[in-house]
Amino acid sequence: MKKHFPSLLVLVLVISLFACHRKSKFAGDNNYIPDDIQGKEATFKANAGQVAQQITYDVVVKNNNPYDTWTTSCLQGFDRNDFVDEIFKSIYNGKLKAVDYATDKELSVNKVRELEKEILKIRNRIAKIQFTEDWYLDTTGLTMQKQVHSMVLGYEIYNDSGQVRGYRPAFKINLNTR
Repeated sequence: MKKHFPSLLVLVLVISLFACHRKSKFAGDNNYIPDDIQGKEATFKANAGQVAQQITYDVVVKNNNPYDTWTTSCLQGFDRNDFVDEIFKSIYNGKLKAVDYATDKELSVNKVRELEKEILKIRNRIAKIQFTEDWYLDTTGLTMQKQVHSMVLGYEIYNDSGQVRGYRPAFKINLNTR
C-alpha cells in the first residue's frame, strides 16, 4: 500500500486540478444575452449563459378555492387587480399593444374595449397568465435573470353551476420588442 501511495496521491491531485478548471456548460456562451441584461450588471454578463430560450409556462394569479392555502400563500405578494388594471391602462393609452392570441395580429384599442364588454368584467376574471421568456443563469454568483417576451392573459370560464372549469386566452401582450 505504501508503495502505491505516491502514485495515488499524484492521480488525485491531477484529477482535482482538472476538476477545478472545468468550465460550466452555461457560462461559455454569452452570445444570446440581450443588451438590456448586459447593460444592467457587467458581472452578470461575464458569468451568465442562456439556459432557456422561449420557455412558456402558466401562472395562476387568482385563487378561487378558499381551501387552497398553498395558492393563497404563493399569491400573497401579488396585487392582481393593480397588475391587470395597469395592463389595460397601458393598452388604452398606447404604451402596450394587445395581440390576438390565435392570429398574432394586433388588436385595436376599440377591439380590446369590445372584448372587455363582451366578456363581462373580464378584468375580474383574469386568473392565469402565460409567460414566454428567456432565462439566464450566472453560475458564479448563482443568480438568474429572465427576459419576458410576451404574456397571455387568461380569463376564467365557468360550468353550468358557476364553478371555474378552465381558462380561455383573452389576448397576448408582446414585451421588449425593440
